[in-house]
Amino acid sequence: FIHTIDPTESKEDGIKIFNYTKEKRTVEIRAVDAAMSVDGSFSCRQDSEPRKEVGTWVKLDEQRIILNPESSEVIDFTVTVPKGATPGEHGGCITVQDTKDFASTSGSGIQLGFRSAIRIAIHVPGKIVKELSILRVERKRLEDGNYSISPIAKNTGNVSLDAKTRLQLVDSFGRPSPLKSADYPVMPGATMGWAFTVERPFWGGFYKAQTSISYNADPTAGLGERVNDTKKIRKDTGYFFMIGAPEAIAIEIGVPLLLIALLIWKLRRRKQKKTLRLSWE
Repeated sequence: FIHTIDPTESKEDGIKIFNYTKEKRTVEIRAVDAAMSVDGSFSCRQDSEPRKEVGTWVKLDEQRIILNPESSEVIDFTVTVPKGATPGEHGGCITVQDTKDFASTSGSGIQLGFRSAIRIAIHVPGKIVKELSILRVERKRLEDGNYSISPIAKNTGNVSLDAKTRLQLVDSFGRPSPLKSADYPVMPGATMGWAFTVERPFWGGFYKAQTSISYNADPTAGLGERVNDTKKIRKDTGYFFMIGAPEAIAIEIGVPLLLIALLIWKLRRRKQKKTLRLSWE
C-alpha cells in the first residue's frame, strides 16, 4: 500500500484475505511499524514490539476473523497521519497470521510462528530528499576460491529508493568482465550492501572492481515509478590480486621448477662430459 497523506488527514483502504483451504481458519490481522533487517533491507516489527509510527496510524476494522473454507473477506482500515509528522516516507506493515501458525507455548528448543505481511509506505508531503552515496566497496575470498565484491551504500534521504547496482571487473590490461547487475529498494536512513559473487580467473592476476548505483532522483516520483531522471554514482577499488585455480597455481609453480631442473641437469651433463675428457687426456 502506497499513499500520500497530509498531516491530520486520513485515507481508507482494505486488505483482502483468502482462505484457499477446505477448513475454517481463524486469522489475526495487525498493523506494525517497519524495521530494517540486519543487511539494511525492509522488514516488519513483531506484534509484541512497541508501535511508534505507522503501526499507530493504522486502525483496522477487524483484528480477528474466521474464514470459511475457500472464501475471502476484505478487512477495511484507515490511515491517519498525526499532526507534526515529518515530511518523507514512513513505513509499516499489515501482518496476517493463521492462528494455526502460532508458535507453540509448550516444549523446549526453538519455537517458530509464521505470518505474512504487506508493506505500507506513507508519504507525508514536504521537502523530499533523494540522496544515495557509496561508502566503500568490500571484497573477500570465499571458501570455494571465488570472490565476493560488495558495494556498501547509505540512503541519506527521507524516502525509499529503487537502486540498480552494477559490478564489473577489469584486469590489468583493461579488459572488462561480463557486467553483473541487480535491483534493490533501499529504505531511508539504511546502510545496505549487495554481495556479488565473481568466479576466480583461472590464471589469477591483478583486477579492480568497478561499481555503480543508479537510482530515481526525481523528488516528485513515487516508489516503484519508472522515470528518466536517474542519478548514477560510482566507486571503484584499486587493483588487487586474485588467486587463480589450483591447477593454474600448480602449472605456474611446476613449469619454472621443471625449467630449473632441466638447467641443472644440463649443467651436470656438461660437467660430466668435461670431467670425462680430462680423464682421457
